[in-house]
Amino acid sequence: VVCDMTSKRVIQNPFGHNMAPPQGPNANTVPQGNATPPTGKYGAPPPVAMSMNNSATTSPSGSFNTPPQGTVTPPPAAGVQGVYNPMNYSPSVAQPVSQVPKYGAPPPAGASAPPPQQQAPVPQGGPQPPPTYATPSMQGPQPNAPGYGPPPTAGSNTGNQMPHMASNHGPPPAVGQSLPPQEPQLSASEKALKFPSPIELIAGDAKNATKFNTAVQPVPPPAASKFITIDQGKCGPRYIRSSLYTVPSKKDIAKKSSLPFGLILQPLADPVLGEEAVPIVDPGSSGPIRCTRCRGYMCSLNTFIQGGQKFSCFLCSHINDVPDEYFSPIGANGYRMDFTQRPELMRGSVEYIATGEYVTKPPRPMSYVFVVEVSASAVEQGVVQSFAASLKAILKALPEDNNSLFGLITYDSSIHFYNFHSSLTKPQILVVAELEDLFLPISAEQNLLVNPNNSKECMISLLDNLPEFTQRSMNGNNAFGSALEAGRLMLNESGGKMICFLSSLPNVAPGKLEPRLKSEHLGTDREREYYKPHTSFYQLKGEKLATAKIGVDLFIFANTYLDLATLMPLSTTTGGQVFYYPRFIPSRDRIKFHHEFHRVLTRTSGYDGVMRTRFSSGIDISLYQGNHMLTFGTDMEVANIDCDKTFVVHLRNEENFPEGHMVGIQCALLYTTRDGQRRLRIHSLQLPTSPQMANIFGGADLEAMTYLITAKLLRA
Repeated sequence: VVCDMTSKRVIQNPFGHNMAPPQGPNANTVPQGNATPPTGKYGAPPPVAMSMNNSATTSPSGSFNTPPQGTVTPPPAAGVQGVYNPMNYSPSVAQPVSQVPKYGAPPPAGASAPPPQQQAPVPQGGPQPPPTYATPSMQGPQPNAPGYGPPPTAGSNTGNQMPHMASNHGPPPAVGQSLPPQEPQLSASEKALKFPSPIELIAGDAKNATKFNTAVQPVPPPAASKFITIDQGKCGPRYIRSSLYTVPSKKDIAKKSSLPFGLILQPLADPVLGEEAVPIVDPGSSGPIRCTRCRGYMCSLNTFIQGGQKFSCFLCSHINDVPDEYFSPIGANGYRMDFTQRPELMRGSVEYIATGEYVTKPPRPMSYVFVVEVSASAVEQGVVQSFAASLKAILKALPEDNNSLFGLITYDSSIHFYNFHSSLTKPQILVVAELEDLFLPISAEQNLLVNPNNSKECMISLLDNLPEFTQRSMNGNNAFGSALEAGRLMLNESGGKMICFLSSLPNVAPGKLEPRLKSEHLGTDREREYYKPHTSFYQLKGEKLATAKIGVDLFIFANTYLDLATLMPLSTTTGGQVFYYPRFIPSRDRIKFHHEFHRVLTRTSGYDGVMRTRFSSGIDISLYQGNHMLTFGTDMEVANIDCDKTFVVHLRNEENFPEGHMVGIQCALLYTTRDGQRRLRIHSLQLPTSPQMANIFGGADLEAMTYLITAKLLRA
């Protein structure tokens, strides 16, 4: 606070309040006690000609004298040193506002103040900057420098060593003492890249999504972050995520690093809001162009040479001829003249319309068969009621252009088929009690499998009455093995998906399972037996269904032991999924079940899929993981595939690469869409190599490596 005691003028201080000079008979006295001047926003006002003890000190702008005659200086409280005293000033040497030091109070008593820094000249009439005091470690303003701190408190040290203050506006450093270093401010994404933390990353990027350019940025954002992929010739991490984005160029370097090398594939992943969908390309009757050596597909990573008449394959470096109908001259920028007109030359992910050579049988829209248990256990748990209510709501919300076919089978000790022909107002129930030699009582086409939009009233009528029909069921038998065979017979010609609802252990042959859980084995070595299939029946049944291009999703509602280890091969072999609801209670689990059931029926899906991943020479595949069936050692057959399906490919280095070598990766998926179109989706990626350990670790994806290690441990 600056005030002129001779003229008694009121001067506005820079801290937002006025301080008038004393008035009246007690003008030359101050209140008794330990009163201190008012504290502004940044603590106490800057000390003006303040003395921290009773001895005079020297300041750069003059001497600190004792108070004028007639003033009374209150004694400090017991045990308090250096109490701020507003009367210990000399009016003749009071500093103007412009002369207040920039970093807090002047040097303490006994310390020599360095001369002020040389000030840069300012234009006439401009503001005069205040002088600053610089210590040897303080050259110019520092970020987050301490400002004007509060007065010393009881027990504080008034010497050269200033007490530690938690506030950002603490006391200035003593002479010769440097300011503490300031840590760089990092965004949530940068912090996660340095110290991966999905929780912090999700919280920091909840509002603003970062953009990842596949042609510029070498390492993608963490999988837990929110980002938008810009495809500039390499496929995004939503489709292929590598554990290493810099591949070791030497076998011994790869061995010393001990970093797992592999890929996480999600070929049908849905783009997020703000990303472009995978473009669809019609290659014509001749089909997409392929390398004559490795059979890789034309993509943006191939290099055109000799004026566009030939191209070099990015996988095997083989020189191929460009067909005449595909030829285009090379422009001055080094790109083909039709570069912007061909998505396969611009994007790392592209989808071709498959030609006749990729079609083994006429593709059809995807068919769904619901296989529902109606035994006493299922009715008691409320599974039948929950299924009927959810399917009824989904049917009412189906789009008008839906081409999928729906069918229904219920079972207990016998199999029940339902005829939903469009000419019927109410469904016909057909019961088959012969389980060993099962047959279809009526043809599936247009009877057992129908478009729900054409038979919606008939299906809704059944769903309204199904809980009532089964309410008094006392049948505790479960012929799940025969129900699977009935579903296979319905989908044998078209392929598709079976969605099975299971509430008790199958106890009717074929497929009968015996309860094998014994509590005395839990916690012992014999407990491991429960994690292995008890019989090969369902494994063989799964392989038979996969050959017929039929996938199986299991919704399991378990009040007792159901032997999941034996039943799961139905899904793992056919590209299906398992949904588990232990001790199902409709009032608690009904919403979760409905959302998952709705997701299965509405997400991006396909069937009759074959996937192969190709690599540059020197990279070999050591292990495939995922819900598929491996054929010929290289092809992954997936009876069903959707946007949530993930596959893992473990890789290893088998050769030493020359300097500057690039490793090529291409994933090709041939499948039939939900609407019955045969498509070929291609994802292409290229990774650099390096012999430097620092570059290899710098290009490592921690989350992808964790996923690879976990997947391998679970398989073991």
